[in-house]
Amino acid sequence: MMFRKIDIKNNKGFTLVELLGVLGILAIIMLIGVPVFLNLRDNVLEGERKNVVSYIEARAADYANDTSITVVSVEDLIQEGYVEPDDETDIYNPVTNESYNCYIVTSSFNNGVYESTMSEESVGVDASGTCNAYQKELDLAICKYNESESVCTLIDNNSWSKDDMKLGVRYRTGNILKASDATFDWLGSDGSTSKEYYINTSTNLISQNVYRVIVTMEDGVSEVTQAINIDKQAPAVVSYSINPMGTEWSRTKEVSFEVTDFAGSGVAGVYVGTSTTCSESLDYGTGEIVDNVYKKVFASPGTFNVCVKDKVGNISDEPYQITVENVDGIGAEDISLTGSPTSYTDSVNLTGTAIDTNSGLVAYQFNQSSSVPSSGWINITKTNNRITQYRNGITSNGTWYFWVKDSVGNTSSARYTINNIDKSKPTATLSPSTTGYATSLTLNGVGTDSLSGIKRYVITTSASKPSSGWTTLSTPQQRITTNYNVTRNGTYYLWVEDAAGNSAMASYRVTNIVTLRTETMRLTTEPEESDRISDYITIPGIVELVDVEITSGGGYVSDSYMRGERVYVSVRGGDGYRDTCWREESYRAEEVCEYYCDRGDGEPDRHGTCYHEEEEDIRGYCYCYGPDENGDFWEDDCTDIVKEYERDGWECDEGETDDVCRREGQKTYYDAYCWIEEEYDADEDCWYECDSRYDELDGRYCYYEEDYTCYYYDYRVRISYYYSEYA
Repeated sequence: MMFRKIDIKNNKGFTLVELLGVLGILAIIMLIGVPVFLNLRDNVLEGERKNVVSYIEARAADYANDTSITVVSVEDLIQEGYVEPDDETDIYNPVTNESYNCYIVTSSFNNGVYESTMSEESVGVDASGTCNAYQKELDLAICKYNESESVCTLIDNNSWSKDDMKLGVRYRTGNILKASDATFDWLGSDGSTSKEYYINTSTNLISQNVYRVIVTMEDGVSEVTQAINIDKQAPAVVSYSINPMGTEWSRTKEVSFEVTDFAGSGVAGVYVGTSTTCSESLDYGTGEIVDNVYKKVFASPGTFNVCVKDKVGNISDEPYQITVENVDGIGAEDISLTGSPTSYTDSVNLTGTAIDTNSGLVAYQFNQSSSVPSSGWINITKTNNRITQYRNGITSNGTWYFWVKDSVGNTSSARYTINNIDKSKPTATLSPSTTGYATSLTLNGVGTDSLSGIKRYVITTSASKPSSGWTTLSTPQQRITTNYNVTRNGTYYLWVEDAAGNSAMASYRVTNIVTLRTETMRLTTEPEESDRISDYITIPGIVELVDVEITSGGGYVSDSYMRGERVYVSVRGGDGYRDTCWREESYRAEEVCEYYCDRGDGEPDRHGTCYHEEEEDIRGYCYCYGPDENGDFWEDDCTDIVKEYERDGWECDEGETDDVCRREGQKTYYDAYCWIEEEYDADEDCWYECDSRYDELDGRYCYYEEDYTCYYYDYRVRISYYYSEYA
């Protein structure tokens, strides 16, 4: 076993100096911390003390409100159950542990509530440890006693009464003090006394006495005083002054009344009017009375009666009479403004009249403002007579005012509204019932005028305003309508005129009146041609195709239309005309049949073999028919015509058409090129009877004879159309 050697030379502990330093720091901390702790504790205890005092004062206020006792000890509050003690008997100061029982709390009645304050020192204790005696005090008040109603009303020191009263005593909180609960000692400043619960006042005119009563009760003593003010004397007007005085005219005059209530309650109001007696029912106003002076401004003259009322309701015995003269506060007594004429016109004249028999008129003006003008007055010599002024040539509607001013500055006005000026032209429109071609139409005329209204109107062919032919309305209308039948082309004019004489014109040029006419067209066909015939006719002046009908030849019109002045007609069907025709001629077969013959190729029954060569450029029109069983239209002689050539041995190019048929009778252009080259026996294939004896020519000479039935069509078509000279 091996042991490790430990060196303990470097293991050090705290030195003495270090230990002393630590102890010093701890001492400093204790010196700083202890005062802080003690100060914090004191602050907490002081807060608790204030809370205890506030608690006691609040409970003392409740006690005063319940009992009217305003001076009481804390001990009595504990015994009465208003304050809870800290132990069985006492409540203590948290700071000093001193008992608060012998401290006194005083309450006072302020603004309808009791406020309490606890004394700063105790009344002390006697040798037995009981609180020293103190005097309880009651808070009582002298009141106005109504014995019949058992009510006693508190009295304000500054209040006044109109009548004598019976004074009693009550708790301030409201209950009447019972006579059996106390003794009373009354004394008035007028020398009156009483030992009863109440005392009666006695006043001739005005009195201001102070009454004192000492009330002794088991709980304490209270001495109460009350000023009693009684006013039985009526107020009066002492004098008056008018400004401005004399005969000087003014818009208003201010009258100053000196009034008095002597030594009583004071003047409450002044009545100024025409009543011959002073009574409570009059309106005494709310005007301010300063230093017993009442001022009133008069805007009209007259004789007025004045009554005065004091603050307790005494009223002047007789009215005081004054006369106010030369007051003009109303302006013109009569003013008017009229306009002429009252019917619709292009201008109106105004006439203003006014009279002021007081201060007299000195200026006037006409304007369109409802506000009193500050300038623009036309001065005249002051007059109390009626004035008449004019404002002529007004050319626009609106409200006008006639203003006058009197010598003291009063202004008056009358107004007149002009609404019968009409300088605006009415509006007129003229429009046709149709713009399409017609043999007749109706022109619809409309006239409007939002001011004076349409008074009369006329439709004419004259571009000048006509002097006759008008339709006159008994009552002008803001809108009129009228109709006019037209059977001829031309320009027509609607004239309208409003009630003020303004006129307007509207015109319309009629060009769509047409005449119904007819034309006859004949369509014929050669024998063996198609039974469908097409042709056209040129009709100058035509504007619209009305009808196309067959008049002879039977059949029906399969198509008709117009382009420009041409009318195209296609007819189908009909019986036509029949006849027997024959032809007898002699020909050389190869020439008649246009064959080129080879003379060296002969056979017993034939003269020779001929060759037929032909080219043809086929062009023309074809028509569409149908519908077929599928409901589609199909073409004839267009695409089919090329196929028919090819079936006959021709060779054709593809051919072209300019359109596709869409309806029956529609015409379509076609263009195709065809050629043929064949070999024939001239005499047989051409159906000629040939005489072989005649061989002196290059070809056999043949006789041609044929009988056949020929037929053709002869149609008469009547075309109805509209004609216009404007076409």
